[in-house]
Amino acid sequence: PTDIDGIPFQKDKSERVLSLNRIMPQKGIHLFVDMVNKEKIKADVAGDDSQLVQDQNYVQYIKNTCKNSGFANYMGLVDDATRLRLLRNAKVLVCLKDMGYEEVFGLSAVEALASGTPVVALKSCGFSDIIDHGKNGFLCDNMDEVAKAIGKVNEIDNEYCRKSAEKFSTPVRSKVYEQMFTQVKGGSRW
Repeated sequence: PTDIDGIPFQKDKSERVLSLNRIMPQKGIHLFVDMVNKEKIKADVAGDDSQLVQDQNYVQYIKNTCKNSGFANYMGLVDDATRLRLLRNAKVLVCLKDMGYEEVFGLSAVEALASGTPVVALKSCGFSDIIDHGKNGFLCDNMDEVAKAIGKVNEIDNEYCRKSAEKFSTPVRSKVYEQMFTQVKGGSRW
């Protein structure tokens, strides 16, 4: 569940795209930075780069790549207020994956939608549950599709993004869980 009410909605967006993920190769941060450099898109890279991330060489590689980029701005681990500001202001949140990784649930995608920001993601089971293709974002098969989808996010209704996030709110999810536990208690299989 997500505290949707604690995430401010914003209709007007900047032209910057956002990657907000743990800084690790499985999350495809290198794919994001390569794409924004190739497509000449202004972007921000934020996410946990602390010692909890095992591959600090990868973190350093991303930092250096962004430092040498005229398009990608590396921010690393940011506080909650900055994270919410980035989500509200972003033209789009881009969620990628690499190395066979599958996203089970994309919390940052739900938070982006709650703030009125569309999401473009490589297809993954978790994003398929969150993104309504063409309505609150785009699910893509490859990086070429991701780049094209970023160019189409102005077609997305920001208010629909917010509405689509409501099904992940704490009150809604709590009712779903309560119903599920009641069914299990009554003998239904998990």
